[in-house]
Amino acid sequence: MSDLAHRLEANRKAFISFLQTLNEERANRPLPHNPSWRVRDVLAHLAASEAGMLKMVQIMVAKKGYQFRPYNRDELNAQRVAERASKPLDAILAEWEQARNEMIETVKRLTDEELAYQGSDGGSNWGEFTTRDIIETAIRHTEDHIKDLVMTLLHT
Repeated sequence: MSDLAHRLEANRKAFISFLQTLNEERANRPLPHNPSWRVRDVLAHLAASEAGMLKMVQIMVAKKGYQFRPYNRDELNAQRVAERASKPLDAILAEWEQARNEMIETVKRLTDEELAYQGSDGGSNWGEFTTRDIIETAIRHTEDHIKDLVMTLLHT
């Protein structure tokens, strides 16, 4: 298994370990630095983002790189969280895990050439990037939000 696949798997295990500390009461706590979002909203954001980054990787590989259209990250995040607002927590978490498992399986099949394919979003969020950059972002994104959520739950 590639280093990236190992890191994705380790990141998956860390996230699942964190999730075992959650219940509905904890999942409904607001974020101190963003009271309009609850812990469950961050989890919905992670599920949507993981699926989105998986799709980006699939497009990059299929098209040997890709020029994605620019988008407003804040608007997209708000829309994706709103779409999941009525979903049970288990469904949100299952969505993230399915996308992550697919990402791991996809990464296992990627060649060095495919990891180096170039893409762009016109500078709206990512700028210029490679397939590898998307995967690295998926790992870092999950890590960053886990740290944030752990701190939130420790201080609320």
